Parts: sequence; C-alpha cells; structure tokens
Amino acid sequence: MQAQRVVDCHVRVFDPQRFPYRPDTFYAPAGQELGTPARLRTVLDAHGVEHALLVGPNSGYGEDSRCLLDTLAAGTAATAGRPWSTTPSRVPSSPS
Repeated sequence: MQAQRVVDCHVRVFDPQRFPYRPDTFYAPAGQELGTPARLRTVLDAHGVEHALLVGPNSGYGEDSRCLLDTLAAGTAATAGRPWSTTPSRVPSSPS
C-alpha cells in the first residue's frame, strides 16, 4: 500500500511582529492562534503535509496581503496562496 499524500487546503499565517495588525481590526489573533511562517513549517513537517494552500485572513489584516505574500515568497512550504487582492495599490510593499 502506498503512503497517502497530505495537503492542507486552508491555512492562515499571522505574524504581527513583522506585519502589525490594522489599528481598526475587529479581532487580533494572539498566543496560540498565531501562525508565523516558521510555525507553519514546523506544523506541516510534524504532520507530513507536503503542500498547503494559504488564504488571506480577515482577522487582523483585513485586505492587507503582505504577510501571506511574504510567506509565499520565502518558500516556507510547498504552498500556493489566495490573497484578498493582487491589485498593486492594495498590496503594500513588505517591511524592511
């Protein structure tokens, strides 16, 4: 019997140290709810997940997709992403 491939089809990344939440956010994930790119890689590896689909969270970031796009660009995992918006005016540049 072949091992089954594992794909997580709905993952969110929260990294408020590098990408602060919007001041007007209605809910700001904290503590165990945080999912930094490093934590994502650790969890995916621990569960044998080969691929993940990142989705833009509405909590904390609203339509700001910088955290998601940064995670994709870093190659944290075999990931694909679905930001809220890819219109250049709505995707601010990453922090320095």
